[in-house]
Amino acid sequence: MDTVCQHLFAGIRLLSINLTTDNRVYSFDSTANSRILCWCRWIVHGRRDESNGTKRIPTNCLDRTCIRPGGTMSEGPDERSRIGSLQVLQQAIQSLIDDKMAILVPMAAGAVLAAIEGLRRWDPIPVTDYVGVQELRFAISLDVPVAIAGTTTTELNAVGGLRAQWFVWLIILQLVGFLVSVGAGLFVLSSIRAQPITRRTAGRYVVFVFLVLLLSVQLDVKSVWIAISLFGIGAFVFVRLFLVPGLIVDGVTIRGAIQQSWRRTQGYGWTILAIFTVLGFGHHLLLSIPLVGPIGSGLIVSIHAATIGVILERTAHSGTENTRQ
Repeated sequence: MDTVCQHLFAGIRLLSINLTTDNRVYSFDSTANSRILCWCRWIVHGRRDESNGTKRIPTNCLDRTCIRPGGTMSEGPDERSRIGSLQVLQQAIQSLIDDKMAILVPMAAGAVLAAIEGLRRWDPIPVTDYVGVQELRFAISLDVPVAIAGTTTTELNAVGGLRAQWFVWLIILQLVGFLVSVGAGLFVLSSIRAQPITRRTAGRYVVFVFLVLLLSVQLDVKSVWIAISLFGIGAFVFVRLFLVPGLIVDGVTIRGAIQQSWRRTQGYGWTILAIFTVLGFGHHLLLSIPLVGPIGSGLIVSIHAATIGVILERTAHSGTENTRQ
């Protein structure tokens, strides 16, 4: 009964405290005041029991999801959904303004990739150009890996009759373009996350991008409903794996990055989906520009990486387990 009285007294004390909900970190003078505000947070927002999804009373008002030791209030999981896609993009662009190299390097890499594609159009190996808005094609073009996209491809059936020197030429250009594309994404992620690029991190990132390329398939679907279903599945996977590139740069293993990203994107589904739609369509428009499409792709790469950084910062309290190796 004494405990109940204490909590009722704490509720009465709330009437004299001016609270705001602007997602800032609050500091208090004593543990008593922290306990009062913890209860206020439970009354307003509630705490979810992970076992059955029901609200439960916090047993310890000094845990990391409510009150930090030392009398500071931290953001609980319910605040995560308060930030929308527009806010994420605004914060991402602001971080790029503060770190201009994170914009200039990917765009310079895009210029190199555009030059490589110019050589591809000059050689006798047949290429297929990107089909953009000039062909009345509208699409959302954005992959999970942060990497610059090209505007030319070579069909496998065009490689069979090549002479040895042209085959070697094709392999060299493809390899250089791949390294430039992936290297630009790795650089901007490391710059946004303030993490050094190590051999292990670079190796994991290259493997991850290569695996995604192997698993990527182009399907010629004529049924509208099947196309919508496949798009929904692809969008769901994109949302759940959105944070994987940034986590790999942070030093997490590929498997651990997938697990953390799957968990930490919960509550951000619609936000990430909106970002996916905006950046993907903008990417498609920029790739539609002849000759300079990869430069525009470099700009999208910068914004893509910055949005990953923003959401990683917002969900930092969720990545507590140690999956680094």
